[in-house]
Amino acid sequence: MTETVAWCIACVSSALSGACSAYMLAGAYVRRASRRTVLAHAASVPPSFSARYASGLDALLIRGAIRLSHQGGTSFERHPIARWGMSSLRSLSLHAGLSSQVNEEGLCRVRLEATAACGIVACLLGSLLSPELAVVGLLAGIVLGWRLLNRALRREGALRTRALERGLSQTLEVICLGLRSGMTFDRALQLYCTCFGGVFADELSLARVEWSSGMRTREEALRLLAESYGSALFARVVDSVVRSLRFGSPLADSLEQLAAEARRVRRCAIEEVVMKAPVKMMIPVGTLILPSMLLLVLGPILLDVI
Repeated sequence: MTETVAWCIACVSSALSGACSAYMLAGAYVRRASRRTVLAHAASVPPSFSARYASGLDALLIRGAIRLSHQGGTSFERHPIARWGMSSLRSLSLHAGLSSQVNEEGLCRVRLEATAACGIVACLLGSLLSPELAVVGLLAGIVLGWRLLNRALRREGALRTRALERGLSQTLEVICLGLRSGMTFDRALQLYCTCFGGVFADELSLARVEWSSGMRTREEALRLLAESYGSALFARVVDSVVRSLRFGSPLADSLEQLAAEARRVRRCAIEEVVMKAPVKMMIPVGTLILPSMLLLVLGPILLDVI
């Protein structure tokens, strides 16, 4: 009887571990597929209606901030609590590429709505068990809701920077090809923006229009674009372009070296992700698969000893 119970426990544990592993693999595949879809269709998504890269709850919060910014409404200038941490939100929105689409009012309103929603839900869930847990859930929900918008903007900025570094080598090679054929930098950049789509190409085209129309100088437009991305590699590219155009040094050679460096950085990032996979797999193996295997192997021996 005891052996039968041990065998049943081992079978159930093995089934649960297999189901959990399959669920984790399926979730990772779905997230990767959805991320590829979002990045592939980023150029066709109107930036005024949704986030360019984020998905799920992050995209919902960013979409709400954009909508509330366009609608207008209550002014929070006299509410210091609602505006607490606004400098961090402005910096995150700049790195996410949303500084021209959101304002402080929209960010404040969506953050307060997220805080209220999380606090109410956590309080209701805690009240099902005890009044003390309701109070704890309310406080935890308020803290979580207050940080949700920061997380969404940080995630959008990280994905935006990753998408830039993924295609930066191609951008530099196309510009180098135009420079080698006798084009100026502005003409080569226009060639890339015309022949290649994507969010980065649109932002480069907008920056080129700004310095062509005299709204900003070339250096100001390029440095402002590099600051919005927060990528050290792209900042070096901008520095090289500005220095070459200012002093007349060869630009194609330096851009080719930076393109090779961008490919090397991308390869190192992929290798880092691959090396992290075995470490991440140790958690489900150690918590789900290993106990069931030990129970199957050592269970009968322990029963015989007992």
